[in-house]
Amino acid sequence: MGRRRQYFTLIELFLALGVLALLGSLVLVKTRPLLDHYRFGQGVAQLRQEIDLTRRLSNAAHADMTLHVKQTEKGLLLRRETDEPLAIPRTFDVSILIPHLMLKEKDLDLTFTGSGWMKEEHKFTVYFKNRSLTLELKNS
Repeated sequence: MGRRRQYFTLIELFLALGVLALLGSLVLVKTRPLLDHYRFGQGVAQLRQEIDLTRRLSNAAHADMTLHVKQTEKGLLLRRETDEPLAIPRTFDVSILIPHLMLKEKDLDLTFTGSGWMKEEHKFTVYFKNRSLTLELKNS
């Protein structure tokens, strides 16, 4: 009687790995637009959250605050500043990076007064790959 085979041959293993690699590449190609849509949505939500936090902090502290938005290679870099001696940890003099988002404009400074109102209204566009959104900030 012949010996029973207990292991896969090398050819069978290579074929299985090739099929798995092909399926993996198809999944990556199909999910790329979904990932881009998710990254853009999360970046815009984080930007809106930081703008709203700056407005609320300036109102609560009755102090003028500026949110600097700077374009970098990795995304948007946000920095919140005030001239008042406020000691709120991880809020001032901390850089916040929002990856993937880009600005159509150069740099942006959003200044809020002590009452939470903006000194001037702003309209700017953020984008990521083929998606863009125009944000209009008004005192309402």
